[in-house]
Amino acid sequence: VSRAERSAATMLEEAPNSENTLRVPISMVYLAVAVVLGLGVLIWTVGYRSGVSAGKAQMESLVKADPVVRPVDPNTNNGGAAAQPAPNSATPPLDSPLGTDPLPIQPGINPDAPGMAIMTASGFIDGDPRETATNYLELATLTKDEADSAIGYMNSHGVPVIGIPRLDSRRSDANNPSRYTLYSLGVAAPGDQFRTMTRERDEHQWLIASLGKQWQREFRGGSDFAVSKTQWVKYTQ
Repeated sequence: VSRAERSAATMLEEAPNSENTLRVPISMVYLAVAVVLGLGVLIWTVGYRSGVSAGKAQMESLVKADPVVRPVDPNTNNGGAAAQPAPNSATPPLDSPLGTDPLPIQPGINPDAPGMAIMTASGFIDGDPRETATNYLELATLTKDEADSAIGYMNSHGVPVIGIPRLDSRRSDANNPSRYTLYSLGVAAPGDQFRTMTRERDEHQWLIASLGKQWQREFRGGSDFAVSKTQWVKYTQ
């Protein structure tokens, strides 16, 4: 056999083997990739669940060690029903005007007499405590009950206020005062010092407005004593 014939026979024998080695089905490649991806997802899932379980266990241990205390509603008791006020609570009596105790009346003073019975936080008096030629802040003119409430509220916050009776000529019983004009005694500005006391007057006027807003909100008063509604008035006998 010649060399050429042997070479040809060898090439014929190796050709099928080379052809089988180079041809790899595409489906096998896709399958291998899918398997690798699936293993990766499985490993990530197991790790994630393990981390969540560990974190949850740690949080539970912290919560058990330091429990959260919820604020208790003061209007409810342990059973959920509305709590009853204590016997010695500061709840105003039901028969008090606008939630305040009625003002006491000094002996011999008729609060309905014209020109008398000036209302104060301590009771009705027959003499005007204001000084002549001195400016006082006029708050508003209110009914007797509202004036009573406002004077008591202002006094409880350190601001003395008086109520001057005002006659209502439209009523048949015109001799009986039905309304009171309130004046603050917290700041008294004499006539010759009125301009120099601008700062004191402005601060006092804003204080009255702040307290008036609170009083109106809490007791539904007839005025909030806003700065635009109050004015300084000189008292003259």
